[in-house]
Amino acid sequence: MYKTPLMGLLLLKCKDVNLNAKNNAGQTPLHIFTHKGEIGLMVTLLSYCCDIDAQDYDGNTALHVAVSKKNIEV
Repeated sequence: MYKTPLMGLLLLKCKDVNLNAKNNAGQTPLHIFTHKGEIGLMVTLLSYCCDIDAQDYDGNTALHVAVSKKNIEV
């Protein structure tokens, strides 16, 4: 439904990819995709077992980001 085939293919081909890598604010890809409302990319990351409880440097999880953006679909 929300799957993003290209991202899934890249994740399969790049076995050493770190789904929980953090940027300079401590945000993971899940934080960023949640902030942007990219549901398909979020679902893909979650299907590859990214850390749903990862916190940025302010202590926020992706769920905190979703609430702050009033994204009830998440």
